[in-house]
Formats: sequence, structure tokens, C-alpha cells
Amino acid sequence: MEGRSFRTFSILKGLLLGCLGLALIIWPGQMAAGFAFYIGLILLAGGLVSLFYTYRLNQAGELRVISYLAPISVLIGSFILLVYPQYALSVFALVIGIWILMDGITQLRISGQVNSANKGIANWLLIMGIVSLIIGVVIILRPYELIKMMTMIFGFVMLVSGAFQVYAGIRR
Repeated sequence: MEGRSFRTFSILKGLLLGCLGLALIIWPGQMAAGFAFYIGLILLAGGLVSLFYTYRLNQAGELRVISYLAPISVLIGSFILLVYPQYALSVFALVIGIWILMDGITQLRISGQVNSANKGIANWLLIMGIVSLIIGVVIILRPYELIKMMTMIFGFVMLVSGAFQVYAGIRR
């Protein structure tokens, strides 16, 4: 009986993964915003609990007023995610774009400093620096598109994983 229940579990898990993966592929923007909203709810709950415990510890004289900074920051972040999930995702993608752009600049600088004995490394760094600059600029210009693309890729991985789970459940 144990083998049969594992097969059933594997097939159901595969179907669920496949459906979720398909939804991520078909509606990447809405699914990403929904995920951001869900994270906002988790942060809101955590921020409220943290604020409550900070208040309690502060009443006991163990903390200073500055200790409220972290829970209030979490609450502000949660409200941004709850009210403006797509904006929050775009800011996140924008930060990634800036990071990739800065990394590209660093790679270009390093490629110019590599000595002639390591010309292959210098060429590789030059190519990667240029590619990073291009990717960084594209992300900065269209940050929300990065989130949608990543969501679709994740959906494809889930779809393939779900198909494998169903196949594994049928084969057992």
C-alpha cells in the first residue's frame, strides 16, 4: 500500500507543480505581484509581532527608542509590498540592474589592469564586462520585465518538474 500512496502523492504533486508552473508562464506579472503581496503579508505579521515585543521590552527598560527602527522599517516595507506590489518588484529589479551594471564596470576596469601574460583572462573580463553593461542597462530601462521573465523561467522549471513527478508516479 505504501508504494501506491507514494505514486498517488507523486502524481498529485506533479499535477500541482505543473498547474502552478503553467500559471506562472501564462500570467507572469500577476503571479509575481501576487507573490509580492504574499511576502507583504508575512512581513506585516512579522513586523507587528516585532513591534509588540519591542514595546514590551522597552517598557521593562531594556531597550531604547531606536530599537523601534527595525520593526517600523519592516512594517513600511510590508505596506509598500501590499499596496504597490509591482512597484516594489520593479525597485527590486532596478537594484539588480544597478548591481550588474556596476559589476560590468568593475570587470572592464580589471580587464585593463591584467598584465600581458594573462591576455586570455583580460579578454574574457572585457567581454563579460561589456555583456554585463548591456544587461544592466536593459534591466534598468525595463526592470519589471526582468521580474516577469524570471517568473516565466521559474514557471517553466516547475512545469518540467511537475511532468517528471507525474512520470515518476506512473512508472512506479
